[in-house]
Amino acid sequence: MTAVVWIGAVSTVGAHAPLYACGGCLDQLHAMVWDFAESGWKARYRKARTVFGRRLRRLADAYQPTETKGSGGG
Repeated sequence: MTAVVWIGAVSTVGAHAPLYACGGCLDQLHAMVWDFAESGWKARYRKARTVFGRRLRRLADAYQPTETKGSGGG
């Protein structure tokens, strides 16, 4: 039997339920939260903790904001 802990509630249209997680799932969730929290510029300076973090890193790397150029002249 695996020990679990209540971590909150989950809801969807018309239903809600308690949400429980085991120790391994809590560790994974913790890592995913930090990967998301550091998904901006910090992602370039550290290794992603999870598959989710690696996906965020690829998205951040692929996003290249385009520079808007004025009409020049003057």
